[in-house]
Amino acid sequence: MDVDSADTTAPSGYSFEIFGRSKEQMCETLAASMETMNRNLPSIEANSQDPLATMVLYLTRGDPESLQLTTFAPPLSITPILSFSNIFSVQARLINKACLRMFFKEHKIRQHLLLLRRFQLFGDGVFSSRLAHALFDADLDTTERQAGVQRTGGTMGLKLGSRDTWPPASSELRLALMDVLTESFSREVGVHSVGKTGELPGGLSFAVREMSDEELEACMNPNGISALDFLRLEYKPPSPLEAVITPTAMYRYDRIFKLLLRVLRMVFVVNTLWLDANSRSTKWSPIDPISRKFGVEARHFVTTLASYMLESGIGTTWRRFESKLRDLERDLDSGRGGAVEDESLDRLRACHESTLDRIMFATLSRKRQQPVMKIVDEIFAIILQFARISHLKATGQDVPPSPSTPTVGGLAFEEDNTGGNETERLYRSFKRRVGIFISVCRGLSEKRGYGDGRKDLEGRRGAVDGTFGTGYKEEANLLGMLLLGLEMSGYYSVGVKRR
Repeated sequence: MDVDSADTTAPSGYSFEIFGRSKEQMCETLAASMETMNRNLPSIEANSQDPLATMVLYLTRGDPESLQLTTFAPPLSITPILSFSNIFSVQARLINKACLRMFFKEHKIRQHLLLLRRFQLFGDGVFSSRLAHALFDADLDTTERQAGVQRTGGTMGLKLGSRDTWPPASSELRLALMDVLTESFSREVGVHSVGKTGELPGGLSFAVREMSDEELEACMNPNGISALDFLRLEYKPPSPLEAVITPTAMYRYDRIFKLLLRVLRMVFVVNTLWLDANSRSTKWSPIDPISRKFGVEARHFVTTLASYMLESGIGTTWRRFESKLRDLERDLDSGRGGAVEDESLDRLRACHESTLDRIMFATLSRKRQQPVMKIVDEIFAIILQFARISHLKATGQDVPPSPSTPTVGGLAFEEDNTGGNETERLYRSFKRRVGIFISVCRGLSEKRGYGDGRKDLEGRRGAVDGTFGTGYKEEANLLGMLLLGLEMSGYYSVGVKRR
């Protein structure tokens, strides 16, 4: 636009053009621009049609009347959200706090979770000890019906490992296990006490697991690692606690209980190996050095693995979850905001399920860790086979010859053609598999990103980061602790490399 024809009274329509102009015209344009910038701003009228001018008027005056002149209205689609979101947010926090208070105070959610920790996760030492004796102790009266023999009425047990018929009948299970839970409950009060009808909270009781024909056949071998897979703890959370203790959580509890029951059996077995070799009544004399060495190494492996699972894999993770529950209950009692302001039943459910997921990951119970757990099952099966041979020798019985196709506790393993008796072959297989297990765990613990930053299956990262932090680095560190407990001198790893 030409300078001469520019409307100096309306600077809003002024434009600064440089293309197609001479030097003199550009200088005149700059001079006119400088003169325009030196003028005072024009007054803004209330009836201005310019939205920007109307907003400037509102900001400069700040009076309510000018607010009516603004034309910057939000889009109609988001107007309800802008209008009611704060109200809904406040109401949601109040409802969440009221629901949490009801669950913690009236329905005792924390006590029910402690109940599951004590029995499903073997957090009660008295319960674990009584269960082990009821299942494995050979000195108890048998629950089997024997012709011409009257039951004495004393303490009876299933005596797994000292009998040939398996699995036991349902009546035997009731006789052996009916007092294990109730006598453990007698030491507690509140939700842990037995009701007037004799039913435990949540209907907690031993039950038989639904199994396929293949799984049932594996349970029929009393010397196999699957002999106790049919046994489970049944618990149904009372309403409305199923909002937190979901079927997914109960499935994970059951998976962990099944694993810990195997570990409990192995701890009992390796502790009896010493009695077979050193009891005064033993008929195993002289005892060969391989058997003594095998017994010591088997006990070291099983007790170290059991300690890792119970203390590091379960105890460390659960203590963080218990600390969160304690903080929530304390904030509810005090009436302050604190941690309870951002919590809800859904976040509590997510945190509970994530705790069990982390326990399964730390105890090698996840589906993608099955190859590692298979090695552990083979090691357990070899120890059970050696324990059977040890018991036969200690009682003066003949050891049956090994089959042409070797199996250990129902698991087939490769033929060892290096010679030696049955104990020597089992020991070599045991040592080889322990070396493989240690090498695999070392590779996992040193693997970049193992257990770190995994996304939760349901996108629940925000609900659990406050309790466990971001990432899963601690699982790799726990495997390092397990490796340190199993060996510190490369005893097994060097043997694997030499082979």
